[in-house]
Amino acid sequence: MTKREIMTEEEFESWYDWLKRKIYPEGDMRSRMAYIEGFFDGMKGKAYTSEQVVKILALRYPEEME
Repeated sequence: MTKREIMTEEEFESWYDWLKRKIYPEGDMRSRMAYIEGFFDGMKGKAYTSEQVVKILALRYPEEME
């Protein structure tokens, strides 16, 4: 088993803001999900808090966040 590094809040906020900027111009949920999947795939080796995961997955439905 490989050891995973926990993502700090500062690091998470930086990546979350980046992901949010990428997702919001996209119109459909499939595009938003592709960005989210790519984010998690690209960040292998990182561990997230449940709060961080919920915040990222909420980007699937940006209209509900407003």
